[in-house]
Amino acid sequence: MGERELIVGETVQLVSSHGSASCTGIIDALERDLIHLRVQTAQFHKGDVVRIQHVVHDDARYTLNAIVERGGAPLMVVKPLGDWVRIQQREYVRLRVDAAVWADVHADPVGPVRRHPIDMQARVIDVSAGGCQLESNQRLQIGDRLFIRFELPETQPIATTAIVVRAGRLVKSGSRYGLRFISLTPQLETAILRWIYEQQVARRRRTLV
Repeated sequence: MGERELIVGETVQLVSSHGSASCTGIIDALERDLIHLRVQTAQFHKGDVVRIQHVVHDDARYTLNAIVERGGAPLMVVKPLGDWVRIQQREYVRLRVDAAVWADVHADPVGPVRRHPIDMQARVIDVSAGGCQLESNQRLQIGDRLFIRFELPETQPIATTAIVVRAGRLVKSGSRYGLRFISLTPQLETAILRWIYEQQVARRRRTLV
């Protein structure tokens, strides 16, 4: 599979070859030429060609074409059709959220110290199509995986998984954490980008009044 090798327990995104279907998978087992994935929905079936996307800590996105050997849920098996291709992540525009936007967060700590899952609310400080910044009095660590749901003003709810990539800046109401989205669907990415653009236009108009 080339220079970028997967590790059991890592999260990847699977996207159909035509881009109309996607789902999140967790690596369950690895064989020489097969990848076993644990998925929640049966989006793909035997014979489907999919693109595996994997975002790692160096801010690069790796993609790998594969064919589904066994479809369905909760277990799916795919066979790689080539090597990993490294694609540099885009620099997304990040916009501060003026309104009070609160996110419901379920955190699965995966660090070296065993901790219990955390359910919490956190304030969204800024957002981009690549991630967001949260403020909370709960303690998180770099590498923690989160399921996050929030609703930007005048747009659809955003629900996705994310990983903590920056942590520790203290403020009066707690700490701020930088999150990278790892399973944002193309539809939700477009919704965030559209919201940011509309907010930029509105703020620019206000400065001209």
